[in-house]
Amino acid sequence: MPAIALRKVFCSGNVNDFGTSEVREALRHVGVNQYFSRTQDFLGWLQSQA
Repeated sequence: MPAIALRKVFCSGNVNDFGTSEVREALRHVGVNQYFSRTQDFLGWLQSQA
């Protein structure tokens, strides 16, 4: 059985708290590969993964 590649993503419109470089680095440190501040951007990314 092939290994499944998991990608962790984070979606939040709260760019004041989550849009800073420090917080984005902390998210990467815990394995979050992508940060999206807009649902539309997340949905576009999700569709591109299929």
